Amino acid sequence: MKVREVFSRNLNMLCAEKGNNSEVARQLGITRQQLAKHLQAESLPTERTLARMSRYFKVEETDLVDPDFRADTSSREYRYAQEIIAALSHTDPPDLPEGWFDLYFSYPNERDAVLRSLVLTRHVEGTVEFRRITSFYQRDQVDWRFFRGDHRGIAVQAADAIYLCGINRLPTYEPSIVALKKQATSVPLYRGQSMVMNVDGGTVAAAVMTLCPVSTLREALQRPRTMSITDRDVPPIVRQEMTRMRALLGQ
Repeated sequence: MKVREVFSRNLNMLCAEKGNNSEVARQLGITRQQLAKHLQAESLPTERTLARMSRYFKVEETDLVDPDFRADTSSREYRYAQEIIAALSHTDPPDLPEGWFDLYFSYPNERDAVLRSLVLTRHVEGTVEFRRITSFYQRDQVDWRFFRGDHRGIAVQAADAIYLCGINRLPTYEPSIVALKKQATSVPLYRGQSMVMNVDGGTVAAAVMTLCPVSTLREALQRPRTMSITDRDVPPIVRQEMTRMRALLGQ
């Protein structure tokens, strides 16, 4: 399913909840004809309209182009994890800016490979919420597919470390924690480790996070993928810090 079709399906679901497309168009600052084209998968919105839709429908911009949007989140495990995240929301928020970040993970048994995920952060009522998309990216014209991880949660501060505490919105709803410390480098960089809990226990990996060097959501969504540590798209400073963290973890 192409992006335009995914967007149309998700927008139709959201508009159905509102019940009045004329009012939806008015609130979004577009004409009914423009809204109709979006609903019929004839066009995609501008970045400005996409941002307005995110605010109006109270969803992430990435939700609007997510093929798994509104996936079943009724499992007991998911509800328990959500309760834990809700409890953590009462802690002090970290000094973490809003924006897009590249978060690199090591593969414990493959020294030459790293996984790059996309992290989106935003400040909401005194908390820092995040969404981490981890996928194997495949391009088919304008089709984004295979979003295999969609972790959402909040960031909290403890001493000098920032913890990204989340849960995968997709089955199997596994929780994850990424612990990072800001490094004294020439560019904003955070280094630490992550743990993803699953039926076999926990998987620990080195983690390095930097600002995402793109300006549009479409570009950002293309970044999550598996790559070689020597890939020229991996910044030298990330390669250096990843090597240090792997040594500390004995990987």
